Amino acid sequence: MSTPFDRPLYGYRFVQTDQFDTLQKVAARFLGDAGRWAEIIVLNGMTPPYLTDDPSQVTTGVFLNGSYITIPASAPGAQMNDPNAVFGQDILLTGGNFGVVNGDVQLVGGLDNLNQALTNLLDTDQGELLFHGEYGTLIRTLIGSMNGPTATLLAAEYAKEAIAADTRISDVTSAVGTSALDAIDVVVQATTIQGAATIASASY
Repeated sequence: MSTPFDRPLYGYRFVQTDQFDTLQKVAARFLGDAGRWAEIIVLNGMTPPYLTDDPSQVTTGVFLNGSYITIPASAPGAQMNDPNAVFGQDILLTGGNFGVVNGDVQLVGGLDNLNQALTNLLDTDQGELLFHGEYGTLIRTLIGSMNGPTATLLAAEYAKEAIAADTRISDVTSAVGTSALDAIDVVVQATTIQGAATIASASY
C-alpha cells in the first residue's frame, strides 16, 4: 500500500499559515483533504511539532504560524493511465462496515473506489467532518420543508455541486431528484477525468 510520502508531486505553491494552525487545518483549507498533511511535511522538510505559535520553538523544520510554507499545487490529472493512481484506493465498506481478510482490511481501488467515495459523499452532511468542512452535501437541510418539486430540484442541485467538486470528475451529465411521500431520492450521473461513466445515488 502506498503512503503519502510515495505520492508524485505535481508542482507547488506558497501559502501563509494562520495563528493556531496545524498541518491538518492547512491541508483541509488549501488541499481540501486534511489527510494530505504528510505531503506538506515532505515538501518543507518539517520536524515535530511542525507549526508553532511560540517563536522560541522555531528551529530547523519547525515553522512559526504566520510564515509561508510550500504545498502541492495540484492533484494527478487525466494523463495518468493507472486507474488506481487516478481514482485512489481506500478501505472497502459494505453497509458502513469494513471486512477483514487474512488479518488485514479489504481495499477497493480504481473506479470502484470512486463510486464508493461518491456514495459516501452524498451520505455525508456538509460540515459533519471536523477537518473537511466543505465535504458533503446540504441535502439534509431540506428535511422538514415541504416535499415537492422545489425540494427535489434543490436536492439534485446540492448533489450535483458536491459531485462536481471531486477532482476526479470532469463533468456531471445529469442530477435528478424524485420525491415519494416524505423521502427524496437523488441520482447523479457523471463522467470521470478518464472518460468513464459513473453513477452515485442516495435516499433522504
